[in-house]
Amino acid sequence: MITCTKFTKTLKRFLFILWMWTPAAAAMAQKNPVLPRLVVYVLLDELGNDQLTLLEDRFSTDGFNRIKRSGFVFRNARGNSLTGFPGSHIASLLTGTEPSVHGVIDRSWLDHRTGEVQEALHQPSGGIAFPNISTKVPSLPDYLRLFWGRQVQVAGITANFPEIAYSLGSTPDYYLELDKRSGRFHDRLSSEADTVGWLQAFNGKGLAPLFSEREWGPMMDISSYREFRFLSDADAKDDFRSFYYDLSPPKKGKVQPFEALSASPFGNMLVRDMAVSFLMNSSFGRDEIPDFLVLGFTNKPYFRPNGGFLSVEKEDMLLRLDKELAEFMNFLDENYGRESYLMVLASGSAPSFLREKAGSQYQHEGALFEPRKAASLLNLYLMALYGQGKWVWGVNAGHLYLNHQLIEDEGLDLLKLQQQSVDFLMQVSGVELAVRNVDLALLSGPGHLHRLMWDNYFPGRSGDVIFTLRPGWSYLNSATGHPQNGVMGRSTLPLMVSGWKVKPGQFTQEITYAGLMPLLLQAFGLDVPAYSQWNEPVLGEDEARFHTY
Repeated sequence: MITCTKFTKTLKRFLFILWMWTPAAAAMAQKNPVLPRLVVYVLLDELGNDQLTLLEDRFSTDGFNRIKRSGFVFRNARGNSLTGFPGSHIASLLTGTEPSVHGVIDRSWLDHRTGEVQEALHQPSGGIAFPNISTKVPSLPDYLRLFWGRQVQVAGITANFPEIAYSLGSTPDYYLELDKRSGRFHDRLSSEADTVGWLQAFNGKGLAPLFSEREWGPMMDISSYREFRFLSDADAKDDFRSFYYDLSPPKKGKVQPFEALSASPFGNMLVRDMAVSFLMNSSFGRDEIPDFLVLGFTNKPYFRPNGGFLSVEKEDMLLRLDKELAEFMNFLDENYGRESYLMVLASGSAPSFLREKAGSQYQHEGALFEPRKAASLLNLYLMALYGQGKWVWGVNAGHLYLNHQLIEDEGLDLLKLQQQSVDFLMQVSGVELAVRNVDLALLSGPGHLHRLMWDNYFPGRSGDVIFTLRPGWSYLNSATGHPQNGVMGRSTLPLMVSGWKVKPGQFTQEITYAGLMPLLLQAFGLDVPAYSQWNEPVLGEDEARFHTY
């Protein structure tokens, strides 16, 4: 915990960042500074800083590069989560808290007694995916409404990124999502909204069916993509591979008609088009009270989603998304003015360095940690000690769950089995540190692993044992089968802020995603809640070291 003195020092340091953002004289002179009319969060389901760096010379000057060069860049922002689940990072970004407070420790967790899976996003009525945040921690739009009331409008738009639900607060006004069955956008919050004239007109254009008639192919010579840099000389001489995907609805199978389209560049194009149409036909940003808009884009192609760190498909999607962002920002400039909106660019997860090959196998420079295998081996070990039974429910994103009901029925000591599980895990290749949940409070010292574990412990949802992987190891999620970044909380994620009163610059010291929300509240002249995560090492003792472009 941060002491009162340290908290005050940290608060002053954060305020120093705000002074770097806005002219000091204006900040001193205005008790209630003019607010942005529109706060726009551009969220991607997957994006890494390295991807942006590698493609910087290929991006236009008006898309990603504009946000980077005209805005404020947090070079060492981290998700601080044990999981690759985007919802966990998005929840931290918008609530200003870590998983230990907002409770989104992964895409799912296990009940200690029954072994039943509890989903982080649940759809009780088949409609909107509701975030499972039991603590009801307010997010940024909630705080805006606490101060300005229902005059603050909140909306989210996406085609293939349901985790943006964690960014919309408790009572959003609109949640426009592409229906993968019909190819139409629906407001998941109100069936009556689908009858609104402008939305009917937009859906009446039939853009999704039109785009699905196209093939998705490379926008330039396929040999010029970055993936070719990693080919062996022999492979480079041969025909590389084709890159033309049919996006038309499948004639049979369980795949929804527009699922492939939603996870393609055309899905992102639909989100951009819908955002423009929505803003043109609504009162968003038309008064002095800030409205809140979230756009959810994808960088996980339906075809070869695990194609590697920067596959041809992912590079092509980013290059095309760059053009969509440029056009959207030009629209905002013309209709609102550059100084009237604040834009935040962030990512729900970092890309994996795993590469998919034939037979759904993966190639990787390091190694792969398999949770199902680890759980099975541990269960065999405990059966050798205590007899037949399912002693281990499973392993999920750094959390190991034991069968509390069986342990209680057999009259065994839970703490002893937890310690035996720790001792076992510490012998498994790839595990860096394992700790019983009851011992987390005893961890001391400035070590990042200790803080990472503590920030991800949520009673009732976290496992009996929490563990981290060694650098170079990747984690294969047992529930989804999708690879996740093995360095977990030490992975950097993009975080950029541009627009309203933001001066160009960058901050190179570490900050977690939870650290941005308190900054924005301060910039808006609002109080910061006591439970927000103030990251002590954000600034050095000799104040910030900023480098403007």
